Amino acid sequence: MKQTFELRNRLVKIITLKASDLLEHFQWGKQSVSDEEVFKTIKVLEDSIEELKKSFRE
Repeated sequence: MKQTFELRNRLVKIITLKASDLLEHFQWGKQSVSDEEVFKTIKVLEDSIEELKKSFRE
């Protein structure tokens, strides 16, 4: 149980940080990084969300 909580806690922290990164990429109405960097951030965010979903199914 504790291991599951720690995994979920870690995933939620990753999701929060990557969502924050994504918001930061588009501050002030312009994109501050390359499209490639935005796609990398989105991919990590998507992967973390999927992993979190799986943890609830187990």
